[in-house]
Amino acid sequence: MEEPDPADSSGPPAAPRYIPGPELGRGGFGSVIEATDTAIGRPVALKLLRADAPLHTVERFRWEGRVTGRLEHPGVVPVHEIGRLHGNGQLFIAMKKIGGQDMHRVIREGKWKLRRLVEALRDACRAVAYAHAKGVIHRDLKPANIMLGEFGETLVVDWGLARVVAEPEETLRGAVPGSLDLTAGSGETSQLTLDGDVLGTPAYMSPEQARGRLADIDRRSDVYSLGATLYEILAGQPPHAGATATECLESARRGNVEPPSKRRPAPPELEAICLRALSPRSEDRYEGVAELSAELDAWLEGSKDRERREGEAAGELKRARAAMDLRRQLAADALAAGREARTLTETIPTWEGESAKAPLWAARDRAETSRRRSLEVYADALGALASALSHVPDHAEARRLRAELAWQRFLEAEEAGDESEMVVNRRVAEQFHDGALAEALRDEGTLEVRARAFSCGCLAQGRDVSPGELDLQGWHPWSGRLLAGDSPSFAPEPEPGSPLRLRVHAASCRATPVAGIKAWVWLYAEADRVLVPQTAGSGGEPPPTAAMDALFGASPYRPRGPGRLLASTSPLPLGVGAWLVVVVAADGRAARSLVRVRRGQASVLDVTLFRAGEVPPGFQPILETETTLQGDRDVAMARNAVVERIPDFFLKRDVVSARDYAAFLDGLPPEEAARRVPRSSMAPNRPWWPRVGNKWILPTAEWFAAQKEDPDKSIGFPATHVRAWDPEWPVMSVTWFDAMAYARWLSARDGWLFTLPLGDQWEAAARGVDGRSFPWGKRFDPTWCNVVDSLQDGPRPARPSDFPRDESPWGIRGLAGNVQEQCLNAAGKQFPQRRQNRGSGWSRSFLYARAAHRMANNPASLESTTGFRLAGVVRLGQPHREI
Repeated sequence: MEEPDPADSSGPPAAPRYIPGPELGRGGFGSVIEATDTAIGRPVALKLLRADAPLHTVERFRWEGRVTGRLEHPGVVPVHEIGRLHGNGQLFIAMKKIGGQDMHRVIREGKWKLRRLVEALRDACRAVAYAHAKGVIHRDLKPANIMLGEFGETLVVDWGLARVVAEPEETLRGAVPGSLDLTAGSGETSQLTLDGDVLGTPAYMSPEQARGRLADIDRRSDVYSLGATLYEILAGQPPHAGATATECLESARRGNVEPPSKRRPAPPELEAICLRALSPRSEDRYEGVAELSAELDAWLEGSKDRERREGEAAGELKRARAAMDLRRQLAADALAAGREARTLTETIPTWEGESAKAPLWAARDRAETSRRRSLEVYADALGALASALSHVPDHAEARRLRAELAWQRFLEAEEAGDESEMVVNRRVAEQFHDGALAEALRDEGTLEVRARAFSCGCLAQGRDVSPGELDLQGWHPWSGRLLAGDSPSFAPEPEPGSPLRLRVHAASCRATPVAGIKAWVWLYAEADRVLVPQTAGSGGEPPPTAAMDALFGASPYRPRGPGRLLASTSPLPLGVGAWLVVVVAADGRAARSLVRVRRGQASVLDVTLFRAGEVPPGFQPILETETTLQGDRDVAMARNAVVERIPDFFLKRDVVSARDYAAFLDGLPPEEAARRVPRSSMAPNRPWWPRVGNKWILPTAEWFAAQKEDPDKSIGFPATHVRAWDPEWPVMSVTWFDAMAYARWLSARDGWLFTLPLGDQWEAAARGVDGRSFPWGKRFDPTWCNVVDSLQDGPRPARPSDFPRDESPWGIRGLAGNVQEQCLNAAGKQFPQRRQNRGSGWSRSFLYARAAHRMANNPASLESTTGFRLAGVVRLGQPHREI
């Protein structure tokens, strides 16, 4: 039978009221057991104090019972009785038995949603606010002292360190070193500490409490501890941490805490509430717990609406994701159908009837249908994402998907060269990505520059080349014959039948690495509406002037600034874009090359260095690098864009001039020279140059002035208002066969293997690596190249130096205008007997000047706007290419 506590009862001894049950928890000076209250027949929790507990602990234990008993609130555990057990006289507090678990364990397990935890904390705040109204300060608030019942109850427990404001602190001395968890089977203990006047749990303690300033501890100290509890809800750990209680105490004394969002994502409004409650200065915190509770109430009310809006946003996101997936598929279908249509365009002869062209039209229809449907689905995705963001403006996934959709459109626009779409969609991606696209938006890749050279002397001394070796990417370099397949031959051209001495590498020749190089880079950027290589980034030492003079001379596209010296040849980060690269070896050999640095990709550039005497005079090495061919949407018959690696070759800086061609005619037998002289395209194809004896004369202005009689009207240039030829003009109105004959003649004279360039070689030399529309960039002005409306006095040929802007990034002049240029290979599968023509002539539209433009020309035809330039072969037997 229990004996009443003399402090609480004066009645006679009674029969035993409480029948002990199993232990629920244990601490340093006591335990909690389950018991049965026989007077009422209900289960209770008995908090028992050990018989050998210190006196001050006994006083604190009784204090806890009396203070808790005063607080009649649903959020405070009811105290039924304080007394001593019958028989052993052990001091007890009889309380309501609580089922559930403490908030610390719930947070650790991570099963409750944030809203539910905040609701529980709000309920705890109401209980503490009630206690404050009764003049009681808890002083040990923390998640472990907030019990979450099985039926939704929230109870603030362990009032052993509480202070009643109206009573002196001396009555409150003492502490229970281990407070007890009232949850069945818990076994958890809190981390109470006692150090002089420092009472409480350091991890959740206010700075004034941690410093032992008992007079400063008031309701705002409890506000701080509740803010620390909210911190643990948000961050998963208390605001003050340390390996020991002392370290926690030092952190609490400093008072500064890291925002919980630094540890894991947290709602900004809730974080702001938390940080205000955790203000180091008590006057900066909420005035009382009731104010904190009201703030949490406001957030919870808003979160209800947010949950509704998030549910609606989730439905819109599902629709957006489905639309984005479908859009990707439709875009792929449109691309595949477009490629099929372009391939069929090249293979189905234009003269075929409707039945033959039905597959072509079907492919075009599929491409158009997929493109249109793709745009419709794109609009659906945009609408769904806009709706989701209208419900929840800061919805992380909706923002990420909006950024992702914009970035996809940006990449497509970048590939198509649509700058307007690029600007708009990049801006949207930057606005919404929230870090998800940070790496891509950096617009960086890496570049590694290496150098190589051929150790053999094939280009300098020459070697014996067998007839079977004469293979330039599947084409015979002197007859223009396709070496593989069954393509019909348009006319026999001579092919050597015995070995020749030529300055060209064999297929077996291999380049070896060159060590000790230095490399400089310049980024291509617009200046005065054309693309010019400009210094980007820190420079370092400039390249040698002699090397730059040899590589660029007085070109208007000579690099601006000293360039950026690469610190080493290992991969280094560079901005996305087209870069000019200059490599200088230790022995002074220098080369220029080009590279396109792509977003997030590692680029490796191998630069071939040539020794003195290995490059034909007047020719420029076009070095192997990735280049974009075709794909110009403003060229109706352009093929699909493709990125190719064109092996090293030489290309003449200027087209073959009239003076050069006159020297060729001088070296031919009279009968052959008569067949090769520039002549009218109209029958009977009368020569445009006069014949004096056995020689054909270039009819310059001086020659006309020296004539005593007016020469034949067919002599000169009867198709224009200009008759006299400038020796620096391109040679014109000669056939493809004439051009090939010139190449063979010059090869025999100088020893290199010369031919006409392949179409891909010509385009690579014109466009560089960035897929530019014209040799100088993407913009056009008639004064930049010689086309029909470029000259005030009417269309006519010009010297290459008259149009200095018409220069490619490789330093090749006149690729856009002046004359159309004939190529070695066929124009496509549809026209296997015709040869490609590139560029625009002096009497043609600027549309022909676009570098992706191709024409199919009869190799025997004569055109007053058609000439040619030569290519030099570096190495034979390289990869074959289809027509």
